[in-house]
Amino acid sequence: MLGIVSRTERNKGEAGGRYYEYELDTNPDLLLEALDKTVDMVGVTDAIQKRLDQSV
Repeated sequence: MLGIVSRTERNKGEAGGRYYEYELDTNPDLLLEALDKTVDMVGVTDAIQKRLDQSV
């Protein structure tokens, strides 16, 4: 997953079932900085902009 997150498979048997736990493998500040730079270079898609508008 590009070294951003790690996934661990868990199995709690029949009662709990199988599921995955995800954990961030990257410093959150570095990740947010990279995302900010990406948005500056690429821009924001219409779908993302709609979600941003709805969350305000």
